[in-house]
Amino acid sequence: MSAPRRSKVKNAPTPRLVKGTPRSIFVRAPRLMLWSDARDGGKSVLRRRQYPKGKGIKASRDRYCFPGCVPASIASAFHSLPWSYTVVLDAPSFPVFKGYFYAWTGLRDLSAQGKPDRPDTVQPFYNLTIASHVPLREYNPRKPTEVHGHMVIGAVTWEQLQTLMSSWGGFVSPNALRKVTHAWGAIHYALAQHPRDSIPEPSRYLPPAVRRRLLRGKDRPARIHRADRESYCHGLVFPPIWSDNLEAIREFFQRAIAGKSRLTPRQRSTRGRGAADSRWNRYRVRLTYAILEPLNLPVQSLPSITSYLFLRLA
Repeated sequence: MSAPRRSKVKNAPTPRLVKGTPRSIFVRAPRLMLWSDARDGGKSVLRRRQYPKGKGIKASRDRYCFPGCVPASIASAFHSLPWSYTVVLDAPSFPVFKGYFYAWTGLRDLSAQGKPDRPDTVQPFYNLTIASHVPLREYNPRKPTEVHGHMVIGAVTWEQLQTLMSSWGGFVSPNALRKVTHAWGAIHYALAQHPRDSIPEPSRYLPPAVRRRLLRGKDRPARIHRADRESYCHGLVFPPIWSDNLEAIREFFQRAIAGKSRLTPRQRSTRGRGAADSRWNRYRVRLTYAILEPLNLPVQSLPSITSYLFLRLA
């Protein structure tokens, strides 16, 4: 019998011959889906994630973080991965939470699906933090209270998420499962956990407007996080827990995205020069109008004077 021909299916292994049966058959191993073939909303997942104007990484760091924020740096490194959902895990007490966590078979099954040696294939990944928002003066590290978990999961469907949460021992609120719409913010929030401020509750005898303003500023996360200059994140009970394959997937995405957007030095210089010329042209227009506005010149002379100033400012 002639040797089997090589499969024409991309990335599929060569069929192997199985002997010991009345009739020899070929068994084809299941094909692993690659990240390059995965689509999200009709677009490839191997792309640099973009955010609306005013909600990008720089604007978010300026609004919420102190310079050198470690959770912000980690979120910037991992935000381009295809994150899917955020989950909030709750339990009545810390011992009960530990019991739920150690008996969580869904998390073990999810981790078993990871393939750190094949980061180019589609596989689930996650980041998990356990936090307590009790003020520092009331916090007991030996017996923490109000403990809950924040989990950001990637590359899973809604059905897979339901299967994962079905084995969690505690109650899962419907509002605890949310689709990721701002990946950088979701990762940053999971890592930047802080205790509540110990400011006393505003008096109920204050005017309603004043009391609402004090309540808004009492537990505002941005104000508390900006005061954490060294990124201690005192609200974390344990260090963050990462899936084993997360770092390998990040490195693969980084190489793939950098290879797609790589520019030659000449292209980079041309793009930068074009952006600089555009900014300078807008500045020349504004400056020209600022010079001509206080002058009462005849209408007939405005085009020539404007052109002269525009050229002189070049």
